[in-house]
Amino acid sequence: MRELDGMRIIGPGDGQFELTSRSKSRELVSASDTDGAWRLGEVIATAEPSVGTHLHPGEPEALVILEGEVELHGAQGVTRLAPGDVVFIPPDTEHGIRTPNGGRWLAIWPKRERIPGARYST
Repeated sequence: MRELDGMRIIGPGDGQFELTSRSKSRELVSASDTDGAWRLGEVIATAEPSVGTHLHPGEPEALVILEGEVELHGAQGVTRLAPGDVVFIPPDTEHGIRTPNGGRWLAIWPKRERIPGARYST
């Protein structure tokens, strides 16, 4: 990480990735950095055979797709996303992400924990 006049520049090798069975993610900007307003993170996902949905009560989320073939699952449908796509997910909207062949994206994450949606699977 570098700094310039109090601004942080976070590079590809900075920060710690948290691992799950299907992805790894790292928080680049924390809620404490934004006075509790939002968080920014990077997700690198492996190929996923299934998807679970969730929602964020009272908080929106945004994604910027960087690499891979990504599916956005909603409560009633699915659409494909491509690198360069930006997705805005309104508060309380059921959604999930599946990467048939792996993918990578940046996310503006809500502050609070997500809750399972009707299509939730582990």
